Amino acid sequence: MGVRLSHPIRAARRAVAEFLTAIDDDDPSADRKLPKVISPTDPCSAWTAKANKRVQFGYGLNYMIDTAHAVIVDVEATPARTYDEVAATRIMIDRTERTFGLKPKRLTADTAYGTGKLLAWLLGKDITPHIPVWERYERTDGMFARTAFAYDAERDVYICPNGRQLRTSGTVHDGRVRNYLSQPGDCRA
Repeated sequence: MGVRLSHPIRAARRAVAEFLTAIDDDDPSADRKLPKVISPTDPCSAWTAKANKRVQFGYGLNYMIDTAHAVIVDVEATPARTYDEVAATRIMIDRTERTFGLKPKRLTADTAYGTGKLLAWLLGKDITPHIPVWERYERTDGMFARTAFAYDAERDVYICPNGRQLRTSGTVHDGRVRNYLSQPGDCRA
């Protein structure tokens, strides 16, 4: 009596296909690209290169720290992918609140965490984000990038590099966003 073994490469491809399907099922509204390289033996790891280290599959450790008391209050391991590391923020905040009854008043993080979805989620939980907004797109259409504008809080206007003002109608969209607009030719590079 013989037993037919599946070919290892076919089995690895099947595992990777199942992994990719699970990613899609996990959050169908997620704004993420599928990984370019997937480990056939550990598809949850991420292909990464940091600083001067060699390129490899790996994971990241994400820490939530009470900076006033210099205490790590939670840790979440994730694949070394920005999307997963940002998602870990929500998990750690919710878990810390559930477990210890601690809720941060503010959250400090680097630009990778400055996505609209996370910032909106933080504001919805009454947590003030101290996070630079993630500027994902370089402008190639002759318009200035968002970082080139200065906000004048006293007058509630933005000033473009051409010195022109962008005013708001005051209309709040989605309960949290106000648009600031200029005349069509005012803020071209």
